[in-house]
Amino acid sequence: MDGYIVKKKSTILKKTYLPGETVQKDAVPSDLVGVLIEKGYIMEIGANSTGTGEQTNVDNKTPIKVPVYTQDGVLELEMTPEDIVQAIGIVQLNANDAITAIKEMDDKDEALILIDALDNRKTVKNAIRAKVGAATEEDTGDGKAEGEGAGDV
Repeated sequence: MDGYIVKKKSTILKKTYLPGETVQKDAVPSDLVGVLIEKGYIMEIGANSTGTGEQTNVDNKTPIKVPVYTQDGVLELEMTPEDIVQAIGIVQLNANDAITAIKEMDDKDEALILIDALDNRKTVKNAIRAKVGAATEEDTGDGKAEGEGAGDV
């Protein structure tokens, strides 16, 4: 995908983007790209950390194994660089913006697990649990969480 990753909360052409979200290249006016990159609001997908725009040798679709340490051992998540950037961006937001970003996320279980592991705020953890619960209800199609009401006649 050609485009940009949002580094700071930005409104571009009347649409608000949160850190970690991706923006299509054609959604950013070409005359603003340089300023937004220079000021640190966006970065080109695949750009290196120096912001020169040079491509790294890591494809944005190549999964990266991220270890998450739990009480039961190490859980290895396979995530794309975009998902990692999105999760880390959300962790840096204030609680209300983080909750909003979590609600607006596509169902990315790995990103939600990483946010849950990195963020100690109870409100954020509750938002993640609500998001996962809502996804489970959608999967069953009956508005009930898995196992809820099973076997009732």
